[in-house]
Amino acid sequence: MSARLLAAMVIAAAWLCPAAVSADIAPPPDSKGSAKDTPTTEKHKVKVESRAVVAHEEVVVCLHDGEMKSGDGCPTGRASVIGVVPVEEGALRLPHAIATIRTMSEAHPDDPCGENRIAEGVGWEHRDLGRALTVLPPTNATYQKAVAEKVGIAEVKLTGLVRVDLEGDGVDEVLFTTDSHGGERPWGDEPYKTYSHIGVRKVGADGQVVTHLLHDHQGEVRWEGGFPDITTAQLEGFTDADGDGKLEVVITIRGYESYTTFVYRVTADKAESLGLSGCAI
Repeated sequence: MSARLLAAMVIAAAWLCPAAVSADIAPPPDSKGSAKDTPTTEKHKVKVESRAVVAHEEVVVCLHDGEMKSGDGCPTGRASVIGVVPVEEGALRLPHAIATIRTMSEAHPDDPCGENRIAEGVGWEHRDLGRALTVLPPTNATYQKAVAEKVGIAEVKLTGLVRVDLEGDGVDEVLFTTDSHGGERPWGDEPYKTYSHIGVRKVGADGQVVTHLLHDHQGEVRWEGGFPDITTAQLEGFTDADGDGKLEVVITIRGYESYTTFVYRVTADKAESLGLSGCAI
């Protein structure tokens, strides 16, 4: 069998089963028709059977056997890992690598989040997505009004506002965050109102703008045990969990001694959580 025929058969197999490819063989094309997602190197010809999204060294979700799983359900071993594009002005560059997935208890026996998965030995490379992120001023009056109407808070405090093309279709989405106390836990004896939100505004199929809330918290906080528990939300950035070239949104929700990181797929119709990883002490 010729080397050229053998290479063609291997590439065809990768097309049929994209989750089980070798690190030195490119995966199926992304939405723009270019196969340039998984790191390629002649030095590391290892078979990987999972594709995992990693934030802060922790596996949030993974694609394994054609199924999307939350972090604590992901298999250990070698995997193609995808990082998070940060919320920063400029070109979108997607981190990717081949790494080893282990349970937290294996790496850190005393860690209270032992079932969580972490990625070790990550040497990130970056792929330019040909798109850019624009940071908008949170004082933008148009968006302040639109967000206030959506969340039902007249004097809503926008803490973040960015514009980015999630789907690579040339149409930008706008993501916003709000926080009543800027992430701080105010001191005082009286109960106080709090809120935090993360939302995505995008153009629907009918040309109308729709807003999906990925996080919607409003409540009253009382002091418990000498410290108030305020829920805060952070837009971590963007990733490509399934390799289709369309970006998902990564967010983290924090409470007192707890956190949960989610990966959301956002379409015109809905915002859908693909999975999560978190811990509470």
